[in-house]
Amino acid sequence: MSSFISNIISNIAGIDWQGPAVFAIIALAVLALFQKWRLVLLTLLTVVLGWGAEDMLLMNNATNQKIVSVSLLVYTAGGVCVIVLALMEFMKTSAKK
Repeated sequence: MSSFISNIISNIAGIDWQGPAVFAIIALAVLALFQKWRLVLLTLLTVVLGWGAEDMLLMNNATNQKIVSVSLLVYTAGGVCVIVLALMEFMKTSAKK
């Protein structure tokens, strides 16, 4: 568990504020401005879990070969959830008008 948390802390400390992380932070700030808290929290949860799981791998026991990294699975599942939730929020707000 300590390695999981140390991965998260090292990634937070190593954010390059000149790179693409700024776009994600601005997008989260805009979502927070419009009070889309479910999207903000789900996105943050996906990023934190992906950072924590970046050293974990799924291996095939028979051949001992790497199948896929766990962080890829976390980012994929979280991204799909965020997109579905964003579409649901969009449909909900467009139906009200």
